[in-house]
Amino acid sequence: MKATQVQLIQSEKLVGLGELSAGLAHELNTPIGVAVTASSHLRSEAVGVRQQFDEETLSAEALERYIKMSQGAAQIILNNMQRAGELVRNFRNVSADQIRQGQRKFNLQDVLNELIGSLQPHLRRSPVKISVESSNVIVMDSFPGAISQVMTNLIFNSLKHGFDEGQSGDIKIVLSRFDDLAEISFSDTGQGIAPDLIERIFEPFVSGRPDSGGAGLGLYIVRSLVTENLGGTIEVSSTLEEGVSFKITLPVDLH
Repeated sequence: MKATQVQLIQSEKLVGLGELSAGLAHELNTPIGVAVTASSHLRSEAVGVRQQFDEETLSAEALERYIKMSQGAAQIILNNMQRAGELVRNFRNVSADQIRQGQRKFNLQDVLNELIGSLQPHLRRSPVKISVESSNVIVMDSFPGAISQVMTNLIFNSLKHGFDEGQSGDIKIVLSRFDDLAEISFSDTGQGIAPDLIERIFEPFVSGRPDSGGAGLGLYIVRSLVTENLGGTIEVSSTLEEGVSFKITLPVDLH
C-alpha cells in the first residue's frame, strides 16, 4: 500500500505538470505569434527601405515613417517576448520545484505568486478570481515543490468541483505566521461540500462529482503531502452554497 501511495503521488505530480505544460504551450502562442507577425512586417519594410536607398529614391518622409514604424514594431516584439519569458520563467520555477522536491529556504508568498503566474493560462479561461495576501514576510526552510503541489491541487479542485462552468467567484489565499508555524488559509466562494461528504473528503477515491472524470485523489494527495512531506496539519470546513475553507499549518523550519 505504501508503494501504491507513492506511485499515486508521483502520478498526480505528473498530471499537474502535464496540465501546466499544456496551458503554457497554449498561452505562449499569443505573444510568440504577435512577435513573429511584427518581425515579419519589420523585415518587409526594411527590405523596401533598402531598395529605395539603393535606387536613391528614399525620401526624408519615407525614412521618417520607417523609423516610427520600426520603433513601434520593436516595442511590440519586446513586450510580447517579455511576456513569453515571464510565462516560461514562472513555469520553470514551479516545475523544477515539483520535480526536485528539494528542501531549501524560500519566501512563501514569492513561491505562491510564481505558482499563480504559471496557472494563468487556466485561470484566464475562468471568471473565478484568485488572490494571495500576506501581512508579513514568511521565510521557510521546507519543500516549496510540495507546497506548490498542494496549492495546485486545491485550486484545481475548487475550479472543477466548487464552481459550475462560467460561474464567477473568488479564491483567496491568506498567509500568516504564528511563532514557528506558517498558516495557509485557502477559501473559495463556491458551492461547498455536502455534510455527508466532509468527513470523508481526504479519503482516496472520494469525489464530490463522480461524473467529472476525476479519480478522487486530489485531496488525498494534499493531506499526504501536508502531513508526511511537510510535517503539518490540514483542516477543512464548509457550508453548502457558501464555499469551502482549508487551514494548513506548517513548521517554518522543517528539520
